[in-house]
Amino acid sequence: MRRFFQAVLLLLGTLLVTSSVSAQANGDIYIIGAWARATTSLTVISTGGQNIAVPESTAEVESENVPDPGIMQMDAVSAVYMTIENHTDRTLSLIGASSPYAGAAEIHESTIDDNDVMRMRPVEGGIVIVPEGSAALEPGGYHIMLLDLQTGLIAGEALSVTLTFAVMDEQGAATGETIERTVGVPIRDEAPSPSDFVVLDAWARPTASGEMSMGGGSGIDPSAPKTDAAATEEASDSMAMDVVSAVYMRVLNRSGSDERIIAASSPVAGMVEIHESVVDDHDVMRMRPVEVLPLSAGAEAVLEPGGNHIMLMNIQRDLLVGDALMLSLTLESGAEIQVAVPVVDPLAGGS
Repeated sequence: MRRFFQAVLLLLGTLLVTSSVSAQANGDIYIIGAWARATTSLTVISTGGQNIAVPESTAEVESENVPDPGIMQMDAVSAVYMTIENHTDRTLSLIGASSPYAGAAEIHESTIDDNDVMRMRPVEGGIVIVPEGSAALEPGGYHIMLLDLQTGLIAGEALSVTLTFAVMDEQGAATGETIERTVGVPIRDEAPSPSDFVVLDAWARPTASGEMSMGGGSGIDPSAPKTDAAATEEASDSMAMDVVSAVYMRVLNRSGSDERIIAASSPVAGMVEIHESVVDDHDVMRMRPVEVLPLSAGAEAVLEPGGNHIMLMNIQRDLLVGDALMLSLTLESGAEIQVAVPVVDPLAGGS
């Protein structure tokens, strides 16, 4: 047990000098209500060299160039939806997306023509979002197509998606600057219900070096430099309970009532606790459980390196860069916040 806590402290000790991978100067980008459709709830059609997924309930779908698309395998593609709020001081354009779960990702738009036939096409020039404006990616409209999926998407699990935004000037032209934001996306059969609680900039630390590979094997490159978490794992016992990670995020309370976060859980960990890290008078980092995290109305709870965080202990599988996990936050009122958390290497700079 002593070695376990030494391993945990070694892991957390490195985080004081690591900047948050999601920090964004000059404002912020909110990704709200993101979800990806489970492949079992999709019908996939061929549109002449391209596969497109539509909900099983869609009666008639047609590409602009192929009047009679053929039915394809259901696990070939999926679609990702979300609302993006631009709280920066610059106009942004969503110009690209990528995911280790897919061979390619494209920004698409669905429209219904005069004959009630749905048509889909790639979006040219991106989706422009002005300061304090928003863009909705939703079924029947804009969405991100995940093509050539490397695995089936199962409801209740999560994937990671990286969004690329172009920064625009006052005349609406691209400045050449881009912003990347990696987000966790829960896999669902239908859209989530709206929530007054917005989770921002969630990320988890990997437990092993290397990046996730969907093509079989562990995805770990033995020659890759070890992250601090990997070194921690080697320093700990071989027992599963010694494999730990930490999750960080901001939780914004847009309701009119104060709340408190009282517990957390995840299917990837046998034990999940809310912790805080403090440095004592001797410059020694100490960690202790926290019973509750205040979540005042109109304010946000900040979980960050060197402060409050969610500890994942007794982890059941490797958490590799590019992976994602589901986390549930329990509120004092009994409500739960479901969070998809991407696994990010904080030493790599980041989104």
